[in-house]
Amino acid sequence: MGINSEKFDELKKEIERIRRRRISDFSSSEDFEYIDPYDNIEKIESYNNHLIIGRRGSGKTTLLLTTIKKNNNNIIFPIDSQIYRNWEIEKIIINIFERLCEELLNNLYTDSNYLKIKSNYEYHFRGFLKRIKNIFTKPDMSVKNDYKKYIQLIVGLKASKELLNKLDKLPNEILFKKTEKIKKEEISELISQEEAKIISELKAKGDLSGYNISISSSLNLLSTFTLSKINKSTQSNEILEESEQLQTITRIGELENLKLHIAGIFSDLTKITEKHIILYLDDFYFIPTLIQPVIIQYLHDIYKNSKYSSFCFKVCSLPNRIKINNDGQVDFSFKDDFSPIKLDKELYDLNNLKDFLLRITAFLKPSIGLHVSDISNLFNNDEVLNYTIVATGGVPRDFLITIADLIALAKSESSDTIKKEHLYSIISNLKEDKEQNIEVDIDINPDLLRKAKSIIEKEVIEELNTNVILYPANLAKEHELLLRNLINLRYIHIINENTTSEKIKKENFISYLIDMTFYATGKRLKYGFEFRPFWEKDIESRHIHLRSAPIWSFEKSFIEDDK
Repeated sequence: MGINSEKFDELKKEIERIRRRRISDFSSSEDFEYIDPYDNIEKIESYNNHLIIGRRGSGKTTLLLTTIKKNNNNIIFPIDSQIYRNWEIEKIIINIFERLCEELLNNLYTDSNYLKIKSNYEYHFRGFLKRIKNIFTKPDMSVKNDYKKYIQLIVGLKASKELLNKLDKLPNEILFKKTEKIKKEEISELISQEEAKIISELKAKGDLSGYNISISSSLNLLSTFTLSKINKSTQSNEILEESEQLQTITRIGELENLKLHIAGIFSDLTKITEKHIILYLDDFYFIPTLIQPVIIQYLHDIYKNSKYSSFCFKVCSLPNRIKINNDGQVDFSFKDDFSPIKLDKELYDLNNLKDFLLRITAFLKPSIGLHVSDISNLFNNDEVLNYTIVATGGVPRDFLITIADLIALAKSESSDTIKKEHLYSIISNLKEDKEQNIEVDIDINPDLLRKAKSIIEKEVIEELNTNVILYPANLAKEHELLLRNLINLRYIHIINENTTSEKIKKENFISYLIDMTFYATGKRLKYGFEFRPFWEKDIESRHIHLRSAPIWSFEKSFIEDDK
């Protein structure tokens, strides 16, 4: 199949379409096949909490979309966390669960079992007077009991949504005189009003016709959210008399009180419907690192207190941009409290990585009808393909975008195959993408990262004249924050986390590939540059180019300046 085949034009269009795939695309009938050599789908389908970690373009969103499409028997609620990037902690938690309650209500109203039970209830009870003369016909009381369970669940969700809505309108902290505490009779009046309001809404929908139900137990919490009895002067800077006793209401405190209530509602839903609630939080790294532990703790507490595996959550983030514990605390561990899924692949086993990337490309849209050999045959030889994988750091989306650009460039130059000079020419496109994401994808000072890039360019590219370095493992741990940010931006790539050196025995190193954007210019590599084909082995299967690479690390003074 030649490079001018219409199939490759379709492939380019598909790559352009999915390059900014979003979690909100879950409801579309998109045609794609997820290549899953590490059984990630099987892992993520369990009712555990998952942390899915990978760089931009590693396939986090695609993995979520695949599992969402396969999981038709549960209630899936995906959220793009980017909307929360400038929100307060309390407002994020409130918004998540308010939206989730709304989704659960919508799901219940369209649930086939509920509609069947509702229809039976109407037949047996609402039409009963019309059939009273038939003494042999008796209403089925089990239908009424089943219907009552659904109604109680619907009312509980409506009450929860109302609680969250009221809480959202409170200031972060309120002081009021203890003597002005709301009286019991006023609480009862408040609950009666809220209960009447919610039941009225349900009756309007036809869900409660001819049916009496009390929801006071769900609405008791509403009493603490009433602002009408709060002394307005206590919200100002006015100095209060020492004799006055004050009571404080905080939004975060009231949210804590709601945990068991929410967990109970979720448990009831699963018990009645046999559906599980799965929350997906994509691009979680947009939420400031310092407040991530509070949100994760809140979600985890509901997970732990929900029965029947009724609730779990899946979080997607960049490496080193997920924080599960507050400073000085060790409540959670990645290993014991979550099921981590790491999507980034080491470059060490290039052949397996090559097969993985070729399969992703060929089966990106199965209806096109491409095969792995069709993709590999696009390249002038296997070395050009290897260099393309190196240029993209093995990141699936970067590889796909580069393939599309290479096909377009080769065709524009009337070339039958993709050559090295084509690859070097389009490297600048990848460089531009990395530069655009510096402000978003890092959690250190951008100026420091740019200085680190300059140091790499001067000391590694110009002075050592190499694309591969061995970083002492003990220093890599000390310099982890800087190195991880460079990895997140795809300026360096991990070849292998446990490499030995021919120069220094009995010491471990992490081998890094310096991104090709540092040393590819125009249609060639930097003149005289010593490119190390780190994947090649000698007759004894040793990675000779890797183990003989120069040892290098950032100067201690540069790292300390960061601190």
